[in-house]
Amino acid sequence: MTFKAKIDGEHRHSVRREEETSIEDAEAMWHILEAIGYSPWYRYQKYRTKFEIDGLKIALDETPLGCFVELEGEPETIDRVAGQLGFDAERYVRESYRELHVLKAQADGGEVGDLVFDSGTS
Repeated sequence: MTFKAKIDGEHRHSVRREEETSIEDAEAMWHILEAIGYSPWYRYQKYRTKFEIDGLKIALDETPLGCFVELEGEPETIDRVAGQLGFDAERYVRESYRELHVLKAQADGGEVGDLVFDSGTS
């Protein structure tokens, strides 16, 4: 289970506070969350492929919005590897997938809903 929250201030990278722990029994955790009053309000799907280079964690995410590369590590290493991949700071995406989804829905004049692949996508 992962909790992420934005950190106040201006950053050239997406900076988040992150707390994560493993769950041994997902169904039991689901029941606990429901029992204390939580319910799903938004869900999204992604396919993630993980890599690592020079101590930098790299994730290639395939989402219904498109493909994204996430670089996690020291800021200088992020900038160096991003540059090697052909990206500069102007192309960095700092919004969450939820925020990107809301922006797209607003631009398209549609509903936000869940961010899931069409049933025919595998």
